[in-house]
Amino acid sequence: MKSLAGIVLALALVGGCKKDPPASTTPGPDITDPKSAPTGMGFTLAELKLFLGEDLGLQTHTDGRIEENRSEPGKPPEWATIAKITADGKLIGGDGNEAGALQEDGSFKFVKGGTAPFKFVGATLVAGPNGERTISIDAKGVIQGGNDDGSVVFRVEGLTDEGSHRTALFALALALMGAQDGEASGEAPPPPAP
Repeated sequence: MKSLAGIVLALALVGGCKKDPPASTTPGPDITDPKSAPTGMGFTLAELKLFLGEDLGLQTHTDGRIEENRSEPGKPPEWATIAKITADGKLIGGDGNEAGALQEDGSFKFVKGGTAPFKFVGATLVAGPNGERTISIDAKGVIQGGNDDGSVVFRVEGLTDEGSHRTALFALALALMGAQDGEASGEAPPPPAP
């Protein structure tokens, strides 16, 4: 099911997304305005389940593991750990070392160099040369911004706060980078050791 996460993000990051800013699903500052986005960004480590239709494609856990279902839709799940994250925004590699980190400005930088092709503005994932492509999660847990024609419904269960929204969207982004580049163009780490 490698293509599961890629479907939504590829649509959003490569094209076809609305340019309208997403509505905030949490109280507080306007998360669509970079000037009012909160600092100290991180992830909420929670039991999140990310579905494409009725198929469970990704899940995150309270220990920071992100797992991807590698089976085809409708088949029994075959789980593979694709990454491990920490609450303070770090990505941990298979060797147990830090492979990258979420920055205060919402960007994600890899230890080996380079910056991810997206950034967070609050709980919204922003991409494109001018930040014109956005992906967010609405109050019902449905991913918004990656599927304007409504043919694919990607939803998240278990969201609790802005940090859990970032966790879910980051899990999708990691899965997409792995699906596009084999294993994330050499910048993202191999799956962490159990």
